[in-house]
Amino acid sequence: MASGLATVAFDYAAAGTLMSHGVDGFKAPIVSRNGDRAQGVASTDANSFLEAVREAAGHPLSELRKIGRRAAEIGREQTWERIVEDLERQLFEIQALGTS
Repeated sequence: MASGLATVAFDYAAAGTLMSHGVDGFKAPIVSRNGDRAQGVASTDANSFLEAVREAAGHPLSELRKIGRRAAEIGREQTWERIVEDLERQLFEIQALGTS
């Protein structure tokens, strides 16, 4: 994303939270062997990734460049300060759940 390229990634970790499918990249769902959404890339159906690649490849080059530029904007927004603020916010939310 930070390189300004249209990215295809699993809907997991940073890509899962930062990327909007078809807007600034393409996300492949993580699927278990029985077809349900699963936790973790180890149970991934590789066909879902190939489908996302096919979808991306079906876009005109001009659109892929726009998607790449939007992805680069998202990447530039991910400063260490913002990452730490997000982590602290999430930790405080978890802490609040434990005290309620």
